[in-house]
Amino acid sequence: MKKFFFSVALATFSIVANAQVVIPVNQGEGLLRKSNEKIVLNNGNASLASPKKAASLDNTTLWGYYLGGFVINGVGVQTAATYWAGYFVPGNGILKGSSINGVNLPIWTKNNMSNVSIWISEDLETNIVSQNVNTSDLTASSYNAIALDEPFAIPEDGIFVGVKFTISRTSTDGDKYPVLFAGDAYTNSLVMKYTTSTGGEDWADYSNDFGSFAMQLFCSNLTLPERSAYFNSASPATSLPGAEVSLPVVISSDGSEGVSSIDYIVEIDGNKTSKHLDLTTPIAGGISKTGKATLSFTAPEIYGKYTANISIEKVNGDTNAASDNVLAVTNKVVAKIATRRTVVEEFTGTGCGWCPRGWAGMELLKETKENFIGIAFHMYNSSDPMYNGNYPLYNLVPGGGAPGCAVDRKLLGIDPYYGTDDSIVDDFDACNAILPDVDVTVSGKFNDDFTAVDITADIEYLIDGGKYTVVYVLTADGLSGTTTAWKQQNYYSSYSPSGDPLIDQFCRGGKYGQSAVSLVFNDVMIGSSYNNNGVNQAPALTGEVKVGEVATGTYTISMPTKTTLKEAINNDEVYAVALVIANDGTIANAARAKVTSAETGIENAIADINAKEVARYNAAGQIISAPQNGLNIIKLSNGKTLKVIVK
Repeated sequence: MKKFFFSVALATFSIVANAQVVIPVNQGEGLLRKSNEKIVLNNGNASLASPKKAASLDNTTLWGYYLGGFVINGVGVQTAATYWAGYFVPGNGILKGSSINGVNLPIWTKNNMSNVSIWISEDLETNIVSQNVNTSDLTASSYNAIALDEPFAIPEDGIFVGVKFTISRTSTDGDKYPVLFAGDAYTNSLVMKYTTSTGGEDWADYSNDFGSFAMQLFCSNLTLPERSAYFNSASPATSLPGAEVSLPVVISSDGSEGVSSIDYIVEIDGNKTSKHLDLTTPIAGGISKTGKATLSFTAPEIYGKYTANISIEKVNGDTNAASDNVLAVTNKVVAKIATRRTVVEEFTGTGCGWCPRGWAGMELLKETKENFIGIAFHMYNSSDPMYNGNYPLYNLVPGGGAPGCAVDRKLLGIDPYYGTDDSIVDDFDACNAILPDVDVTVSGKFNDDFTAVDITADIEYLIDGGKYTVVYVLTADGLSGTTTAWKQQNYYSSYSPSGDPLIDQFCRGGKYGQSAVSLVFNDVMIGSSYNNNGVNQAPALTGEVKVGEVATGTYTISMPTKTTLKEAINNDEVYAVALVIANDGTIANAARAKVTSAETGIENAIADINAKEVARYNAAGQIISAPQNGLNIIKLSNGKTLKVIVK
């Protein structure tokens, strides 16, 4: 299932259905996400044969929530544990009347792995099938075809299928993160529980935290309809009233014929419009094949939100076999076209050996994207000179994996270099293409002794209604130091170059090919309106949210007092950032501006022909004849006194 951005409401389609067993949704506390590097498995693509395929698996078809095309990652607890992992298999749609002949199990490593078994259960409490697997028969870094002793007929109400195993100790990445996942998240597409010597967690649906379990099933008697397509997801569109809307969508197909054209219906407030679209790139036939397309229709003459219900009526000119395939998309109409500035918030730290990858991704965006606002919050290790614990880590990076990032808080916990698929640039572009429903300007000014910054944000509402809050952040560019604590740990130094120049510079023989390297850090969060519990302390906006109205918010952030960081900050490279947060938790828009320096104030004051410098003092009140490092107090001929930090 190909992932696009900002899934809204998934259509009811053939391979996804909710289990009748209600599984609690868990936020992933206690679990850690593997985001160190791409995990590449042999035979991970559904079109390739798995090793040691039994004769009973011939003439079967692979089914799963993941069938290739994504980066595979892992999840674990980094300690000895027994894991149960699986997903719900629906009994309707294309799986109706099918049987499970075996599982295609991804194994990263079998180091310290034992007690492996395949299970099938109706309620996750009692197993209908429990079949032991000889660990010595498994192949590491590969998918493993495991035939069931007897085919299992999928019941109409569906069934849970999964694997159980024990990790006796964790010594390598592979056994620290043994449960592999990838791709889109669907309800109950990754259900897990685990136990350790000190406790554990009961069954919960972890799909929203991580994605779908990468295990696949070998199914017999699976018959594909000739033509079947549905809208998998869409990127909600924003436009002017009555304008032509371009709506990016992902189309999925379970048809044997493939998809070259669709006839679709768009319904808004009871008014239906029929459209035809020839796909630029046809979708191949098979299970869960996907492609991208852009739909078009006319926006209503309103300000604010509206719902567009879209469905596919015909595939290649004939009736679509996928029933109940309506996708409801919430779009917006705004009063004017404003510039969106897209925010990438990165979780990082000098002690994180894989975080050079995040540094490279943030620098790439900074150099190539005009509307980029970066916020690198260093919360990985407290020994980091840039460490600041006042930021909401787990809201932005579920699972707490570093490096990790959020893009406009629409995409959470993704890789700051590879993004959701292959490049963070693609995710940035997708977010930045959405027209904002607020316009934002921001300014920041140092106080007299440079110990704090007063930030002011003006927010113009472009739609009626809604609810917004403002988060204030200070960032600094050009931070570096000479002590060991400033050095960035670098695990890539033990790897050979792979052909990617941005990563290769950290590999063996590269510019930064040492295990600990000196970098210049940009976009570093040095203060915010969050407290150490990640709760925003800025005052609420007042007034009615109405088109054309402007709200003003203010907040004062103290400058860092820790000597190692304070000495590294150049006041001319400090920036004020305002994040306008929508009611759904995403960033509606943002702004960034250089904080006004005392030097600018001096230039403006001395520009007055009547104002001249008549005396200069140091911090102790002693008169000095020339600027000295530290606090300088300047007396002007017009009676004004200015304070400036000289570096």
